[in-house]
Amino acid sequence: MADTFAFKSGHAGKIQDQMVDLADEVEAVKVEMESVFKEYWGCWGTGETGRTIAHGEKNDGLIAGYESQVEVFKSYEDFANGPEGFGPAFGEAKKKLIAMEEHNRQILEYNKDIRAFNEQVRDQSQSREALDRARQALERRGEVLERAGKLRK
Repeated sequence: MADTFAFKSGHAGKIQDQMVDLADEVEAVKVEMESVFKEYWGCWGTGETGRTIAHGEKNDGLIAGYESQVEVFKSYEDFANGPEGFGPAFGEAKKKLIAMEEHNRQILEYNKDIRAFNEQVRDQSQSREALDRARQALERRGEVLERAGKLRK
């Protein structure tokens, strides 16, 4: 198992920030368009020509086009950073990735602690084995000395 993932919380956070920036830019363009539109609103007059420009022949004039563009801009904003948009989705992904990264860090620390514990157990086991071998050697030496003492008698 790898210690890291290719896509990290920082990546999700960066994308989330970019989605927020995109929504802000779209909002700025929409505000600028509204400002310019209001500046020139009604310059075509209120006569038949003005009404045709404003409303068109089938409600497809400048006003309807403007309102349609506003809806398009709003949909871009929603897409980028609305409640169901990518900004919040990547924000949630960031939170989950942070939690997962922390969990993985804890697992790695736990595994490191287990390895250290296992090494201690192995070292203690090897120390016990060495003590047992020394005890056996002493016992054999005692037996040898005892036999040697019997032989001298």
